[in-house]
Amino acid sequence: VTLSGYTGIIDHWETSLDGITYASLANTATSQAFTNATQTIYYRVAITNGACNIPVYSSVGKVRINNLWEGKYSPDWSNPLNWSSGNLPDNSCSGTATIPKVTGTNYDPVLAGTGTVNNLNVLNNGHLTINGGNLQVAGSITNHGIVDATNGGVEYTGSAAQTIASGTFLENAIKDLKISNTNTTGVNMAGPIDVYRSVTYG
Repeated sequence: VTLSGYTGIIDHWETSLDGITYASLANTATSQAFTNATQTIYYRVAITNGACNIPVYSSVGKVRINNLWEGKYSPDWSNPLNWSSGNLPDNSCSGTATIPKVTGTNYDPVLAGTGTVNNLNVLNNGHLTINGGNLQVAGSITNHGIVDATNGGVEYTGSAAQTIASGTFLENAIKDLKISNTNTTGVNMAGPIDVYRSVTYG
């Protein structure tokens, strides 16, 4: 993150995870590096100019991770404000929708309508519940947490071969499974799945 268009002396940088409470960084350079970001990070710079040396803050720079669930407002998957980029994930790009373990008062996602992803990555202790909704997956699901589809549906919509890995879903169970894959290989099941209601084909 680089500061430009300022007059005066950089006193220090500050960082925040919520855009409200900031912590100081011992940096007086024009750029601030970051690595391994797992959620939205805010940066601002304190600048002094003149005899009083009272710091004035720059505008805030926001580093966002595309398609990262934050759950700051509600558990509703369909609310764009719950996602780091302010947009719902979809299958129009090669990005991956990521569900981490939520912290503080944030919410785990619940999908009650239709959600569309290219790839879905549920991190350790992440938790997605599909409750009456339908998740359309064009790529793959990588699950190191919980994907509860016991009351929801998952539709595989890819144009390349897809695989349902063993243990993808909680208790290897799903209410509705739909296969809309257009590849001649289709969808491969790498383990058993208990389908509670229906298997259909698109």
